[in-house]
Amino acid sequence: MTGEPAVFISHASADSALAEAVVHLIELRTKLEESAIRCTSLKGYGFDAGVKFEEALRKEVFEATALVALLTPHSLTSTYVLFEIGARWGANKDLLPLLGRGATNALMQGPLKSLNALDLAQRGNVIRFIEQLATIVGRENERHNKEKVDDAITAVATEAQNAADIPAPTLAQPATTRNEKALRKMRAELKRFGSTGRYVSSLAELTGLPLKEAIVLLREEDDVGFEGSSESTLRARLMDLG
Repeated sequence: MTGEPAVFISHASADSALAEAVVHLIELRTKLEESAIRCTSLKGYGFDAGVKFEEALRKEVFEATALVALLTPHSLTSTYVLFEIGARWGANKDLLPLLGRGATNALMQGPLKSLNALDLAQRGNVIRFIEQLATIVGRENERHNKEKVDDAITAVATEAQNAADIPAPTLAQPATTRNEKALRKMRAELKRFGSTGRYVSSLAELTGLPLKEAIVLLREEDDVGFEGSSESTLRARLMDLG
């Protein structure tokens, strides 16, 4: 991809089917090229090999023409998604929050509470969303196949109606509580391994966190050091700051 994307899809990887349906609808309605859409869980829409992921992510969250946030029980407990939405909200740029997979406004906390989020499970809201996005990216008058777009709208609503596979108690658990527990477990593991450290991928597997979220949490700790040139080989260890 050259330049910044026109549309950035903020989502959890567990919601890739919904994200794919949304991307397909965007392409059919706006005629945007694949290279103009960033959706990291989909093949062909992620970052190129060798790109510094966090740096590129931070840049595109700010500079994309529109950020589409898929708010589901999974994404509302994702450190990355909450960071992306918060950064975009703070920049006062076009942000389209969309509910799906059983998420409701009751699950939205902090600044998210002030946002008017459309529930994609309702077909009419899917239409409102895609027409608003088309206007934002300057493609409102783009010629398109209405029958195919209509089918794609139905597909998005159908995916949004599929409830997330998270037990009800977890749905109500704030992301901070979940992350605090995961961080405690990762720090205990790093303390156990001492100067040898552990691969962050192993820590992520231990806590059930996505790798990227585990990296973000550990980078916020002043006494955690890193070695490695890529996410898959990144090793963390506790440092003596005294």
